[in-house]
Amino acid sequence: MHINYNFLSIHLKALNLYRFKRKWLFFTTNELEILQLNRLKKLLLQFHENPFYGGILQKAGLTFQEIHNIDNIHEILSRLPILTKDDIHKHKEEMLNKNARGIFEDSSGGSTGTPLNFYHDETWLINMASTTLINDTMQGWYFFCPHVKLWGSPKDAGELDSVSGKILNIIRRRHFCDSFDMPVEKLWKYHADMEKFRPVVIFSYASSIYILANFLHAHGIDPSYPTRSIISTAECLDEQMRDKIQKVFKVPVYDRYGSREVGCIGGECEKHKGMHLHIYDHILECIDPRSGKPVRGGAGELIITDLNNYAFPFIRYRIGDWGILSTEKCNCGRNGPMLKKVLGRTTDTITTKSGRMVHGEYFTHVFYGVDGVSQFQFVQENREHYRLFIVKNENYQDDFTKSIVREINEVIGEDCCLEVHFVDEIPVTNSGKHRFTISKVPINIKS
Repeated sequence: MHINYNFLSIHLKALNLYRFKRKWLFFTTNELEILQLNRLKKLLLQFHENPFYGGILQKAGLTFQEIHNIDNIHEILSRLPILTKDDIHKHKEEMLNKNARGIFEDSSGGSTGTPLNFYHDETWLINMASTTLINDTMQGWYFFCPHVKLWGSPKDAGELDSVSGKILNIIRRRHFCDSFDMPVEKLWKYHADMEKFRPVVIFSYASSIYILANFLHAHGIDPSYPTRSIISTAECLDEQMRDKIQKVFKVPVYDRYGSREVGCIGGECEKHKGMHLHIYDHILECIDPRSGKPVRGGAGELIITDLNNYAFPFIRYRIGDWGILSTEKCNCGRNGPMLKKVLGRTTDTITTKSGRMVHGEYFTHVFYGVDGVSQFQFVQENREHYRLFIVKNENYQDDFTKSIVREINEVIGEDCCLEVHFVDEIPVTNSGKHRFTISKVPINIKS
């Protein structure tokens, strides 16, 4: 099921909605909570007789009338189960509202490369286009400015490389660099292309722009691009990565959070105090994965509800990420909840032989300051077997291996097997991303 949309019509509607939605960021907290509640109730009432969600609402005791009367958004959410990828695989056709306007099928490879197929509709597409505009303009982009996408999604890359995509690239003043293909010779080419194109903004996977920054730094290159900002997305951007990227490119780096399934969830403003959540579009929860209770100010599992998709709603969807909701407000004047930090995929969390849970960010810290390592990947095969892949450069010293292994063994246990492999290249995932930490051991999380 695929729809060929009128590009101009969709984006004109998105532009009109953008002018309306950006004002909501400055409304009061109470007004925002009322907005979210009403949008959630409207979505649930629409799906009250859906073959899949109707049964869920009935089991939760949420009758048509009761949904109308509830005035607390948390009361509704606490009574609904978490939606998993397995649920979607099993009940995809039951979840679909075939009466929605402009339905089209979409998919996500995910960081693990396991495909997930689902549906979006025209309303969702217009909303996400408008919200992306809000983020873009908040982070340095302006209409028709020259910009580069250092990107790797096969779906997006194919569209950008098509005839219509190439025409749109010219109209939008956009240049595409494939993050799937980043050997040294291509990095030289990307650098030369960007020096000539002089983008105002670069949109990139966090790891891809970080790899380019390390390459330029290693060769003593001072790039003249971009002139305004770098927008990092699709992966976790930690502070060490941000510092290195800003040092090389000498422009601010903005972080944002989203996914193929639900679109743009939040993004940083000029204050860099965390990511402003787009509450018109989503409800983001942070929970303890074992108890299911809300977590505020600490690390927890992120659960998302998409308020725009009337063809295939993601209600309390386990997106697969860990993060921290902020307890503070930004002093930029925008109100509403904020996401302090995204910690990474749940599959980046290592569960050791002793039962200790170690987030993958620990292993990235092991390599901070080690100039001899161009890239690494830490893989947990099982609770006793680990593999460490290292791409080293001319600055690597033999002593580095001993200190790296010693630091990792402190958390996984001395009695575990840690294999170190020196390789020429670490392949990207099916979605074009560079994953630093991978665990093949499932976390025991209650649904």
